[in-house]
Amino acid sequence: MSKESIRKTIESVKGEIAKKRAEIASLRAQKSADSARYAAQIQNTRDATAKANYRRLKADSAARYDHRIALHQTSIAGLQQDLARLRAELKYFK
Repeated sequence: MSKESIRKTIESVKGEIAKKRAEIASLRAQKSADSARYAAQIQNTRDATAKANYRRLKADSAARYDHRIALHQTSIAGLQQDLARLRAELKYFK
């Protein structure tokens, strides 16, 4: 790879990391909104069975969001390793 192509790849990887971080922020906001919605449903329901169902749904929803966030964080870690490798490779051209 040439020096310029490595620099372009580095910028591309930085952009991907930024996108992943934005997706994580979006997922956290959605998780918070869902949690608030389920909390309101739990509070407004008088039936114990329905409350238990809403609590289970709330926990399942939170677990799904946590899993998706963890996947994005793992992806970011991999991209950061790629970035470190590319930067080390770029040093050989100086």
